[in-house]
Amino acid sequence: MTTAGAIKIEGEPLPYLCYASDAEELRQHVADLGLRMYAGVMLWLVRTDKLPKELNIAGGWPFAIGHALYLEMKAAGDAA
Repeated sequence: MTTAGAIKIEGEPLPYLCYASDAEELRQHVADLGLRMYAGVMLWLVRTDKLPKELNIAGGWPFAIGHALYLEMKAAGDAA
């Protein structure tokens, strides 16, 4: 929606890409702190036909699909 101009972001723009090495670097830092990291992904689907007209893209599919990443940190000795 930002590319289409429907949503304006002020200040520093959000990154478009996340590289695999970014996740490995985070995992390594978490491990160095003596923590374990558990990750989960939740898919979401939202109707967009009920959004304000400024956010609707003409002729677009009436749904938005996305992913949410959840991270949980636990001490290495804790049970999963």
